[in-house]
Amino acid sequence: MKPISSGRKIQISKPFDFSCLRDSYKNQLEEIDQFIKRASTQDIHLINEMSAHIFAQKGKRLRPLLLLICAQNSQRASDQGQKISLAAALEMLHTASLLHDDVIDESLQRRGLKTVNSQWNNKLAILMGDYLFSKSFEVVISSDYPQTLDVLSKATEKITTGEIKQLSLLGDLSLSLEEYFKINESKTASLFQAACEIGCLISEATPQDRDIIVQVGAIVGQIFQIKDDLIDYGFEAKNIGKNFGDDFYEGKITLPVILSYEDGSAQVRNFWQTVFKKEIRTEEDYKITLGVLKDSKVDKRISQAISGFCQNGKKLLNDLSSNSGQIKTELSTFIDCLSS
Repeated sequence: MKPISSGRKIQISKPFDFSCLRDSYKNQLEEIDQFIKRASTQDIHLINEMSAHIFAQKGKRLRPLLLLICAQNSQRASDQGQKISLAAALEMLHTASLLHDDVIDESLQRRGLKTVNSQWNNKLAILMGDYLFSKSFEVVISSDYPQTLDVLSKATEKITTGEIKQLSLLGDLSLSLEEYFKINESKTASLFQAACEIGCLISEATPQDRDIIVQVGAIVGQIFQIKDDLIDYGFEAKNIGKNFGDDFYEGKITLPVILSYEDGSAQVRNFWQTVFKKEIRTEEDYKITLGVLKDSKVDKRISQAISGFCQNGKKLLNDLSSNSGQIKTELSTFIDCLSS
């Protein structure tokens, strides 16, 4: 549980710099935002009010951007609208999962604004998440690509099971690196994979290219989650748009903690055992934790892990067919932007 009163400062989000890619898809990304606005509008004022609040501060739109990159080989005029609607459905589904996450995590801010649960209440946040889930699938069902429904259904199942798995292991310092990466693969990477797979469906990529691109999507998701876990402890804090220490206060065991605990001295391991046995972790606990992590040099070690994922991703991209040359270039750039 988090301390009832907190003096932690909220940082305004500064997204990763994807401007070199966004410029190529600027018009399509704007169309996606407009589609989401229209799709989420209802004749109930409170829904419109919450929707306006949620989408007032745009997220990074990484998943729609990935879909557009992977779908770029499609030459059919009709697919231009399909790209927009399916990318919007993907983003609505992602946003719905964030609304539920904020309730679970008791988060106060998201993307520099108050969360729906703090601005209104938990009940409305959950219901609004459900509403966006339903709107997302409504769009998918009416699309020209029925396979997308299967892709997103499986991704949603993975997200949920991944979150449940992580919550079942709160404070459990026996969590291994392998288990940690499996949780990431479910709760985070699955939607990045879905974005890539839907893009491949639209562009009718070869089975080999599709398999490679989906694997790269999983790697992108791992990098994203690892960096997010690092940011939670104040490293690279310029990118944060939520409270520092959310994972710590909730008792989530993430990569910084795992690395520090596994290779730590008896004193360090005892500290982690003591602090995660507490029902409530205090701000003083958090400050001490930051010092322990700094001394453990986990940021440097995690940077090495991210570099490893980047290398694996680019190695996979080298096996793409010549027909996917531009996709290879842009996915490589995407990885660079995410990991920088």
